[in-house]
Amino acid sequence: MGIVRRIGRKRAIVVIVRIPAELIYTVLKNNGEFMEKTDSLMQKNMKSVSKVS
Repeated sequence: MGIVRRIGRKRAIVVIVRIPAELIYTVLKNNGEFMEKTDSLMQKNMKSVSKVS
């Protein structure tokens, strides 16, 4: 992993764990729902891949 080489193993672990932890905290704090948008991103990626092929 590139991030491990750049900032070190311990800091990389903290960075990787912190992102979803902040997301979960924000959702719980605001009593909101998490709307996952990965489906639309996957569809865009699949379209771009099929154009290249």
